[in-house]
Amino acid sequence: MQSLVVYKLESPVEVVAEMLEQKLFRECGANDMSTNGFHPTVTGELVIDLLGGNKMLCFATQQKKPAKGEIKKGVDLRTTQHIAEFGVPPEKEEIAAMKEEVIWELLPKTGVDEVKLSSVLITPEFVYVEGNYKKAEVITDVLRDCLGSLPITLI
Repeated sequence: MQSLVVYKLESPVEVVAEMLEQKLFRECGANDMSTNGFHPTVTGELVIDLLGGNKMLCFATQQKKPAKGEIKKGVDLRTTQHIAEFGVPPEKEEIAAMKEEVIWELLPKTGVDEVKLSSVLITPEFVYVEGNYKKAEVITDVLRDCLGSLPITLI
């Protein structure tokens, strides 16, 4: 486990598998930069009911990252074409747009990273999320979408 982010649960929430099914994990497609969602736990269930009203969930994330060298080559080629056409180097904003275009063109040819799993433990008083703060916020936002609300505060 990398790190753990802990939230105080302000009021009880009900978590059942059917609620999470709207945000199930699926592998990255040809044009996806990343995907995420709830993943079956080691038991094959979306929610493990533990003693004391505790619930265990599993959240999966997968990304595609085109190689930096390929991105640079594509941007350099476009920059050269821009200079040939207009006689001046492109502005910063134009270079940023070129980079985005190159990334989107490379996505279908880019392999996917391995699926990364994070555990989520929901107790009657706390929500524990495996990962850094940014990842925990993504997970709690998706969980909030599934449950309708998630009244938590960061501890």
